[in-house]
Amino acid sequence: MQWTLITLIALFLLLAFAVFWWQSRYQTAEPNQWLIRLRDGKPVQAGIGIQVWLWPGESIARFTSTMQRVTFETEIHTQDKQQIRVHGFLLWSISPKEGHPFQAFSKLGIANRTQEDGQRPEAHHALSRPQHHAFRRSVEALARTAAAEYPLRQILSEPKLLSQSIQQYLDETTSSWGILIESTEITDIHVTQKELFHQLQSPYIEQSRIEAEQIKLQASKEIEELRLEQQRQLHLQRSETERKQEVELAQMALDKEQEKSRLFTEQLELQQRRIEQEAALKTLQEERQHKMKLASLARRKEEALQEEAVQTAITVAQEERKDLALKKELQRRRDEYEIMHTQQQQQLELESQKPQAVRDAEIASLSIEKASAALQQMPIRDIRWMSSSQEGPSALLLQLLDSLQTFSSKLHPTQDTQDTQHTS
Repeated sequence: MQWTLITLIALFLLLAFAVFWWQSRYQTAEPNQWLIRLRDGKPVQAGIGIQVWLWPGESIARFTSTMQRVTFETEIHTQDKQQIRVHGFLLWSISPKEGHPFQAFSKLGIANRTQEDGQRPEAHHALSRPQHHAFRRSVEALARTAAAEYPLRQILSEPKLLSQSIQQYLDETTSSWGILIESTEITDIHVTQKELFHQLQSPYIEQSRIEAEQIKLQASKEIEELRLEQQRQLHLQRSETERKQEVELAQMALDKEQEKSRLFTEQLELQQRRIEQEAALKTLQEERQHKMKLASLARRKEEALQEEAVQTAITVAQEERKDLALKKELQRRRDEYEIMHTQQQQQLELESQKPQAVRDAEIASLSIEKASAALQQMPIRDIRWMSSSQEGPSALLLQLLDSLQTFSSKLHPTQDTQDTQHTS
């Protein structure tokens, strides 16, 4: 257990050391800083605001990338041996070309800033104070060299030539320093000798006085011309005003006449519209009466057609009722016939199932009934029948006649009847 704890502590310390070592080897630059990674005194990587990892044996250089300003003030002798004092400034920065940042760092003695120095004001100054003064003295020397090429009057009249010449000398001198001269400006040129300055200023003063007189004369002339022009404009405006008033009066009279004409035209149009409306109203009334007559005739015709249709419908209904009654009667009779036919069929079936003796008796009875009905229609008063045998057809016929006689006596009770004698 003790060895395990010692092992864990050792691993933790080793991990903490690795993290600390990793952080110490990881370097970053601010967005306004150059960072150069060096190996054996030679640049390996350079850039603004970059992040690098340092392997063993490597180092870095970190310095500002902002534009630097150097002012200068020096006494200069011109080409015509006149002494003047020149004030000016120049702007320079580290050249971004490959290898130039390391040249500037190694030749100009640019201060190497740590990561913690980035928040200090002096971190934005590339050169230390001694290096800055040396750079300023170099610029002043080049300015004296450039001013010796121009006479005093040309320098005073065209100071841009002096600044361009100084810029050219600086570009040639600093081409191997790894910096870029952005701009060179002359802010003031002062002549040290007062008499010379007045002599130089006298032609300008006289010229200025002459120009002032000319300007005054020109101003007087322009004022007079302006006064005349104003008078002319005033006269033109007065004439234009009178003309406009006349035009307005004429326009008012014209508008009045046009208004009268418009009113008269409107009255004529109103009368014309009234006449047209009356004619249209009369036409509309006539059309309405005609339409009413047509509607009345159409209504009467429609009523007659309706009555005719009603009568036709009644007739058709009556015919349909008659046909229906006839069909019902025909159907009733057909049904009765079918019932009677069915009954007859059933009776025939029943008759066919009866014995022969029963059927003979029924036939005899039916024959008696038929014979009785026939005898009732005949004028017979007395019937006599003689038979030699009590059986057979004669006996049966005798019995039949006897029955008929009895039935006839019942039908004619008032007539005299006679006894029927049977002889054996």
